[in-house]
Amino acid sequence: LNATYEQLPRETQEWLSSTERKIHEWRAVADRFPAPASLDIAAADKLAAEAARETELLEQRSQLDAQALVGYKEAVQRTVSEGHQMERDLARGDLAARAP
Repeated sequence: LNATYEQLPRETQEWLSSTERKIHEWRAVADRFPAPASLDIAAADKLAAEAARETELLEQRSQLDAQALVGYKEAVQRTVSEGHQMERDLARGDLAARAP
């Protein structure tokens, strides 16, 4: 291990040179990427908690919207059914019988 580079066998010198080139190439690749921002665990926890609360609120709103949609569909179906019944009554001449 006390040998200098020049004293090493040729194959070892080539391997060391090749390894050093690869290290420089990868360092150049890494330098092209932005440095990561400092990791702030407290801020990340706060964002995660906010996201969880927002998700819960959105799920509740989605359930309420689904319930409202069911009610709307039922009302539309009733209106359509009543319209079809009135059409049939009119075709039979029974519309006057339906008047209050």
